[in-house]
Amino acid sequence: MQRVNSDPLISVIVPTFNRAALVGRAIRSILTQTYENYELIVVDDGSTDSTIAVLTTFGNPKVRCIRHSTNRGVTAAKNTGLNAMAGDWFTFLDSDDEIEPHALEVLLEIPLKKDPSVNRVFCNAMDMSSGRMSGIGLSRDKYVGLDEMIGAMRGEFWGIIRGDILQGDRFNELLPGYEGILWAKLAERSKGFYLHRSLRRYHTKGPDRLSRVRFDLEGELCTQRVLLNEEEWLDQLRRFSPHGYMKQCTRGFLVALAMGDFKLADEWRGRSLLEGRMRWVSAFFRLLRLGGPRAAQMLIKTYQSVKPRFSNTMSRTVSHE
Repeated sequence: MQRVNSDPLISVIVPTFNRAALVGRAIRSILTQTYENYELIVVDDGSTDSTIAVLTTFGNPKVRCIRHSTNRGVTAAKNTGLNAMAGDWFTFLDSDDEIEPHALEVLLEIPLKKDPSVNRVFCNAMDMSSGRMSGIGLSRDKYVGLDEMIGAMRGEFWGIIRGDILQGDRFNELLPGYEGILWAKLAERSKGFYLHRSLRRYHTKGPDRLSRVRFDLEGELCTQRVLLNEEEWLDQLRRFSPHGYMKQCTRGFLVALAMGDFKLADEWRGRSLLEGRMRWVSAFFRLLRLGGPRAAQMLIKTYQSVKPRFSNTMSRTVSHE
């Protein structure tokens, strides 16, 4: 895309799938930005409704549409956008959400006018159902590091990131629901600043807004094998969220044991011992190890029955495009 001025180019990536009734709203919120040097990359992830017809109604040269021939999932769609972008900075926007007209301009003011060393700027989002900020854990403008991102922040935030800190990294398409792994990597190698204001309108209504990945032991076993190779993320989790780290180790151990993969189970058990403050869990792991797959399967089923409010206690929430 040809530069129209010396201002940084921002790539706004919108992955979408079967959102014909909503994607236009997201696109219009970008096309009305007060900051003008941006490109909009819409990645249609194999929609089967009239999404393509809606996209063709936008004749703006800043809008570029890329289409997957089949539905490959939100992480693949986001990676396609990252591979195609030309911007100095980038951001993602869900195809049923919106951003305020001045959103890009306000965020970019931080590195352009206040602190050039900042290469990750983010803000809160307004939950349009509750009328409250959707992100919790931060309450004022401030610099934010990886420790707070993993240990304190929860909910929905939104922002822009300078493209050079990607260093070739992408979302792991084998790990739907674990997009935070890439965000954690980027946070550790960047300087982040948080603006305590809502610049994104976060829409939560609609049956397809979020879904639970249906849990099956065989598929989960593959996930836990892949996760064990994400050593950088696991070490970050261990440092800044010991409780979350132990939950992950326990999950990996239980799934592997239930499927009879004793080698993988022992690897997850060994990882749990790195968290010295919770070595007592080792005794629990040893007992389960003696019980074998049947004991692990029974424990998973028992936990599901005790926690009926979860459709499946081992499932994970995944955002849609």
